[in-house]
Amino acid sequence: MKKRRGCIFRIKTWEIFEAMVLALLIKSPDHGYSLMERISEFGINSHVLEQGVIYRILRNLEQRGLINSRWETEGSGAAKRIYSVSEEGKVYLRNFVGMEREKVKKLNGIFSRIDTILRKENEN
Repeated sequence: MKKRRGCIFRIKTWEIFEAMVLALLIKSPDHGYSLMERISEFGINSHVLEQGVIYRILRNLEQRGLINSRWETEGSGAAKRIYSVSEEGKVYLRNFVGMEREKVKKLNGIFSRIDTILRKENEN
């Protein structure tokens, strides 16, 4: 099978998960395990994600300077690494959402045109 080139829209699942994590951290700083549970706020079943995925996302976002972390040692139990969004992370998320929204708008236009063609075909 020939490899396809020239993908117009390039919407990557990994980037969508990064955006969801950033949005959750803007709402309130948190630790990885809790973020796994909170991902359901977006209608995503947290059981679909492997636990390691959220930590890879967090590590990647931190390496890129989009989030910061600190160790929380107060309270009972083991220390927890708490993540929060940096100013760079907020700017990145705004830009990302804007670009992805434009892609979705173009896709909706394409689907609308296809629906029109299908309706006309059904009328014949």
